[in-house]
Order: sequence, then structure tokens, then C-alpha cells
Amino acid sequence: MGCRPRIVVLGAVLAQLLAPRGVAARTWYVTPNGSGDAPTIQAAIDSASAGDTVLIGGGSYTWTSQGASGHSMIQLAPDLTLRSEAGPEATILDAEGLGRVLLLFDAGTARIEGLTIQNGLTTLGDGILNYGGGIYSLGDSRPTISNCVVRNNHGLLGTNGAGIHCFGPEATITNCQILDNWGDGQSDGGGITCRNCTIVDCVVRGNAVYGSEGSSCGGIYSFNSTILRCWIEGNMVITGRGAVGGGVRAVEGHTRITDSTFIGNKVHGGISSNGSGVYVGAVRCSITNCIFAGNEGIPSLGAVVAGGSGAALTITGSTIVGNRAVGPQATAGVYLSDLNGTSTGSVTGTIIAGNEGAACLGNTLVFSCSDLFGNSDDAICGVDAGGNLNLDPGFCAVAPAASLNFSLQADSPCAPGNHPQGACGLIGAAPVGCETVGIQSETWGRVKSLYRR
Repeated sequence: MGCRPRIVVLGAVLAQLLAPRGVAARTWYVTPNGSGDAPTIQAAIDSASAGDTVLIGGGSYTWTSQGASGHSMIQLAPDLTLRSEAGPEATILDAEGLGRVLLLFDAGTARIEGLTIQNGLTTLGDGILNYGGGIYSLGDSRPTISNCVVRNNHGLLGTNGAGIHCFGPEATITNCQILDNWGDGQSDGGGITCRNCTIVDCVVRGNAVYGSEGSSCGGIYSFNSTILRCWIEGNMVITGRGAVGGGVRAVEGHTRITDSTFIGNKVHGGISSNGSGVYVGAVRCSITNCIFAGNEGIPSLGAVVAGGSGAALTITGSTIVGNRAVGPQATAGVYLSDLNGTSTGSVTGTIIAGNEGAACLGNTLVFSCSDLFGNSDDAICGVDAGGNLNLDPGFCAVAPAASLNFSLQADSPCAPGNHPQGACGLIGAAPVGCETVGIQSETWGRVKSLYRR
């Protein structure tokens, strides 16, 4: 009887000693000359376990030097981190136009950090679609892509997301530069195509789609995604018929665009174009505290922000200045289709000024506390809900789009406390940035000419 407690204690000690222990995560180091822990990046990935890190030393890693074959240069395994040692400027993954750079299939919470991903080409094979020349994420993949440069990747006919295509349950793309990626005929999303994504603090510049009527969206093709604090510049759609969505196209769920800037995006269609900044399909889109300047649509409606039939569009606290639309019923500001009365839209606390083309078009828009001034036509479209102005907004800069200075003078009617009826707070995306500025008088026609590129 007296021995039993001792036996119990001994059993507990043995159980602890024999219990399986967690394996510590390992870092696999790879160098361009193959002298690291594995001869290639893919060899390190194939050797690693979930939770491990593949650390890539500075240098260039090409399709040829890595001995790649098939549709993708590298396929990332589940729950790994692929990270550079020296940052994207010094660490380059280059597919040399021979296939995709990175494939993530059922990759779980994989992370990609600090890499330049370039010269990828979408290819078909092994059930993998013709998507994502730089990065293609699908299946049960919830990646985080951070501090990367994704550039000069190419999508062939019918591609989605020549630079990045993420179509898993969710993805986060943060502090990245998405540059000069392009898709050929019937492609969508030259820069990014993404479902359930959060895209934060990114530069999306110089991406494009070219070709037939089915092509759309030079920058970001959004399926129920959030775009926050992004700079979206110089993206374009050029097609033989209808072109839409130079910067962003929203096609599913609710796209939220906040604190972002759209500069110099273009839609050029052989017959029509629309949404040089943002085009919204029959879905919800909220645009808050955003700036649109120097964007262009040729020909037809050409509006910087446009909603199609069935769209639910909300624009709040934004600045739309110095944009250009050419053609019949050219609308440089906001257009909302009222076909069958299925669209709803509101424009609140927004400046629409100095645009070549009408400020708006569409009978279902509701305007409040907004300033429409110096456009080809300043008439309110749809419902005037009060607090609207047709006054010079009083920017600090003579040419705000050319100087990228959209702040207001202290005595601006759009500044807080200066509204003639005292009905509204700040109008526009930028706050007061200067005292009253004495400048020479200029016509809005002269100012608008400074915005053209």
C-alpha cells in the first residue's frame, strides 16, 4: 500500500519523457551558387516542414539557374515562409519568360517576403489555369505577400491577374509594388486579380490589358476585396470595342477603397470606355477619402468612377479633379447607369472640379455636401439632397493634379466651417494646407490643359 504513490509519480515522469515534443522551426538558407543548405530554392522548399523558413541570400535566381521545368519556376509548400535576406532590390526571382514565377496550391498560411518577382509567363499544365504570371495562389491558400516587387510579368490570352492572381479563401498583399505587368486579349486584371483580399500600402503602376472586347481592368480586378492607402497610377485598358476599369474593376461582393490615389489611368475603347479610375459591376463599392486626377476615358462616357446596371456605389469625402473624357455624353466625373432602375449611388462631401467632361451622369445618383465646379457641365445629376455648391474649391495649388497638391486654402468654401449655409464639414479628400494664396487669375480651361498627359 505504501508503494503506490511512488509508482504513480514514476509513471507520470515516464509519460513526460516519452511524450512527443514539438519540432522547432528550421531556417533553410539558399544562395545563388547553390552553396547553402540546399542547392536550389525548390530543393529547400521540398526539404522543409510546415512552419519553416526558406531564407534566400541576395542575388538573382533564374529559371535556368534553378533548373526549373513545367509551368512554374517555384511551387511553395504549405505554411512556409519564403523570405529574402537582403530585400527585393537585391533578391530577384526571374522566370526569364519561360513560365510562371511562383505557384501556391493549397499553401495554407504561406508567406512571401522581400522579393522581386519578374518576367513570369502564364502557361497551362497539370490542371493549372493560365493565370498569375508572377504569383498564382489557389485552393486552400491564405498567403501574405509583403514588401515585394512584382514586375514585367505577362499573361497570355484569357489570363486573370498577369502580376498576381489570388483566388483562395483570403490573401493579404501589403507594402508591395505591382509594376508593368500586362495581359493580352480577353484578359482581366493586368496587375492583380484577387478574391477576399486586403491590399494595403501598395503601388500599382503601369499595368495593362490589351486586345478584344472581353478585356478589362488594368490595375486591380477586385472580388470582394479591400484596397487601403494604395497609389494606383498609369494603368490602362486598350481594346477594340468596350474598355472599362483602368485602375480598379469591382465584380463581386463589396469592394472597399479607402485613402487611395488614382493618377493617370486610362480606358481607351474602339467604341466606348468607362471607369478610367474605378468601374463597378452589379455589386457594392464604397470609395472613401480618395483622389482621382489626370485619368482619361476615350471615347463615349469615360467617367472616372462608373457604375453599371445594378451597381450600389457610394463615394464619400473624395476629390475628382483634372480628369478627361472625350466623346458623346462625355462624363469625366461620376456615371451611374440607371437602366431598369436597378442602380443606387450617392456622392457625399466630394469635390468634382476642373474636369474635361460633365461632372456626372445618371438619374439615380444622390448628391449632398459636394462641390461641382469648372467642369464642362456642373449640373447635379439625380437628386440634390442639399448642401451642394458650384464654387471654386480654392486649392492651394494652381494646378493640383499637376503638382499633386490637393490641399485647400484656409478660406475655401470646402474647408470646415466655411460652407455658405454652414451645413457641411470638410468637402474633398485633403484638408486645409495653406492660408489664402494670392495668385494670378486663370481660366479653368487653362488649368485643365495642365493635367493632360
